This record gives sequence, structure tokens and C-alpha cells, in this order.
Amino acid sequence: MRELSNHKLVVGMGGGSQKVKSLLGALHGSYLDVLITDSQTAEAILALEDMYITKRGQY
Repeated sequence: MRELSNHKLVVGMGGGSQKVKSLLGALHGSYLDVLITDSQTAEAILALEDMYITKRGQY
């Protein structure tokens, strides 16, 4: 993963319910500049982020 910071643009692709936590982690870690995914996965990522925010009371 350290090599990713050496690149100007990092594009991630992934989809499906089994990838939601990993994709959210990659976004939180600023490993990705662009995420390509399907609408169901995007909605699941946003829902998980909302749960995280509510639970932590952050942002």
C-alpha cells in the first residue's frame, strides 16, 4: 500500500456486499482518489459511513 502514495492518481474498483468494509477503509485511509463501483455497493458504503458517524458522533 505504501507504493500507492507515489502515484498521482489511484483508481480503485470493487463491488459487492463483501467489499463494503474494505472499500470504506480504503477511502478513510485516503488510498484512493477515485472509486468505481455499482450503485448498490455505493449505497451500502454510504449507509455504513452514516452508522460510523452516528456511533462515533463525529464530523
